[in-house]
Amino acid sequence: MLKWITGAWRHRRLKQEVEQNLRAGVGLHRREWLLTACPISRATLRTLGEEIAAWCAETIAQTRRPYGIDHLAAAIACARPGDAPLASASFGLFQPTDFYREGGTRDSIFHFVQCLDPGALNAEGGQVRFAVALFSWGEVARAMFEKEA
Repeated sequence: MLKWITGAWRHRRLKQEVEQNLRAGVGLHRREWLLTACPISRATLRTLGEEIAAWCAETIAQTRRPYGIDHLAAAIACARPGDAPLASASFGLFQPTDFYREGGTRDSIFHFVQCLDPGALNAEGGQVRFAVALFSWGEVARAMFEKEA
């Protein structure tokens, strides 16, 4: 019984530490791109898709992966500044190897951006902001390990 109680206490403490790190933004990487030139063309979207995928690759290369904890998550949204999103996508949980493989997360991110409808993006004119968030579970784990040390 005592073993069960201490196990439950440890589980609750671990959960609280993870939640605290998430609220503090540990492991969260963000970047925005603002397209100001209208009209937005397919070529512009293709170039932007390449830039976003390259930023993700650079960011992934810099993340910490203690004890093999290397899982990541990514999301992207585009909107007119101060307005509701025009489009968004979440790319779920993946590992760095999943990002680079053919048909993997890198290709999915590029495909999402490249396949947006330029007509819809140009409909109201003005700027369009693309925001990307990349989250590293390894960095959360690292912060927790450092706290224990």
